Amino acid sequence: MAGTCRVEPDFQPGRGVQYQSMGFAILGEVIARVSGQGCADWLNSQVIGPLGLESTRLGASDDWFDGERPMVDRIAEIRTPPEQEGVDWNWNQRYWRQLGAPWGGLLTTPRELAVIGRMMLEGGRGVISPASVAAATCNQLSAMADVPEADRRCKPWGLGWRLNWPATSANFGDLLGPATYGHWGATGTLMWIDPDRDTVCVILTTEPQEPHGRQIAQLSNAISASLV
Repeated sequence: MAGTCRVEPDFQPGRGVQYQSMGFAILGEVIARVSGQGCADWLNSQVIGPLGLESTRLGASDDWFDGERPMVDRIAEIRTPPEQEGVDWNWNQRYWRQLGAPWGGLLTTPRELAVIGRMMLEGGRGVISPASVAAATCNQLSAMADVPEADRRCKPWGLGWRLNWPATSANFGDLLGPATYGHWGATGTLMWIDPDRDTVCVILTTEPQEPHGRQIAQLSNAISASLV
């Protein structure tokens, strides 16, 4: 956290927007200080437990590595990029799997991630409030006068969720409506939630994202086009 706080901002607060892992690192620390629990423990008690998710954790606990058939054996191996070869901290190492990074450390299954998506479609399902769902899924940039107008209109963000960007096909593809929101991950993952079609799409692969998300966008297009 100290290292995160030493990083120079790319722009003054309120004057731009971009996804940044360190923002979620700070959010995890805020959750820990406000709740008095670690971010992973808070997520277990407030979201994972109430939803009945048995194969979802923010970081693997030690018991996932124990026994004749350890839970960790169910975790798919990611095809690591060259810069991660030969190091003890890459995506397939115990260090990363147990780190529980708020920006990318969630371990889950397609079905259980879809349960989280359904929770959002159903107004929070008693886990989070409908007001929080509404705030998280509307364009939070619209009231930020110092953010460039093109970003406010064409690259909207909610709270944590990226809303669909009509002029940008990366990751989400070309066929989703303006109400769609979701997120993607560097290891080749994507989830989008389409309220207009009452649909949750979960794509979990082992192929790291290429820079513009074209491959996963093509798959997203195929899935979206198949919905009738």
